[in-house]
Amino acid sequence: MHLLFQPFTQMHRKHGFTGTGLGLALSCQLVTLMAGDIEVSSVEGTGSEFWFNIPVGIAPESRRMTDTSAHAEPALLAEDNPVNQRVTTKQLEKRGMRVTLAVDGAEALAMAQSGDFDLILMDNLMPILTGAEATIALRAKGIDTPIIAFTAGAMDFEIRRCLDAGMNDILTKPIQISALEALLKRYSQTAAVL
Repeated sequence: MHLLFQPFTQMHRKHGFTGTGLGLALSCQLVTLMAGDIEVSSVEGTGSEFWFNIPVGIAPESRRMTDTSAHAEPALLAEDNPVNQRVTTKQLEKRGMRVTLAVDGAEALAMAQSGDFDLILMDNLMPILTGAEATIALRAKGIDTPIIAFTAGAMDFEIRRCLDAGMNDILTKPIQISALEALLKRYSQTAAVL
């Protein structure tokens, strides 16, 4: 039991279990970094139970969630994947953006022309029009809103295609929070970096 939280330790290697033996060691390190402790109770042949305790407090009134929609910066997110829509919307809203969603390139083009957005995140691979095609059309109509390519493709030719279409920058999927925050600092006026 005392070896469970040590790196590269596996208790039942002979029974065909695989893995590196790092899961519990990493869990222990994370809990310890949060000034907590992790414990285990085990009965051989029956099973094990793990739990942890970490100290938390109630956030001061000024740090609690408030309705900031009146001051939020409008952003258009053009993304056809439902999971990416939810994750990206949450991350943008946490950072002071009010998100409007377009589910394909044609809808993004129409919304960007009729809406007043401070920032556009444009998935490159969407139905009807790609992000690059929608961007070319927007730039041809004189719309100069910053457009960030939101793409899983990070090859040089894919990045070049986005930039040649008139996009200002690239954000690769899956989102890395530091990269998102750096882009928001660069292109947004009021986004709060948390």
